[in-house]
Amino acid sequence: MLSGHDFVYLSFGEHIARESCQITPSVCLLIADCAVDESLVASSVKDAIAIGCSFFMFWGLYANTLHDVIDEIIESGSDEWLDIITTSHEGEPLCDVLDFLYTGAMPGNNTFRCLIIGDKSADELQLMISNCSTQ
Repeated sequence: MLSGHDFVYLSFGEHIARESCQITPSVCLLIADCAVDESLVASSVKDAIAIGCSFFMFWGLYANTLHDVIDEIIESGSDEWLDIITTSHEGEPLCDVLDFLYTGAMPGNNTFRCLIIGDKSADELQLMISNCSTQ
């Protein structure tokens, strides 16, 4: 993995331990190949925002659907949430999306947290990411 990036892998519905997480610049990649309960998505997004996430990326067969759901959640939040950026990468190779996450999501900031949240187990998500990182 790239140095300066703190990776956190979670499944939808797993809560981020906000009290033990320092607020720091963060990018969140949400991965979904199937429909996900919107209440689980909302919970994950609100947790991510609370610890400093300001950029959400979506990948997988349901990326565009997730993008729409999360845009609605953000628009219904506080005024500060309107500065949050969202991008959908449905149909793009995962390795290309990760390259953008590492280099383009937070230009000029080499140290930030990468939240990877998906419809798979944390171990499966970590394996997917590490497979791209070794190519």
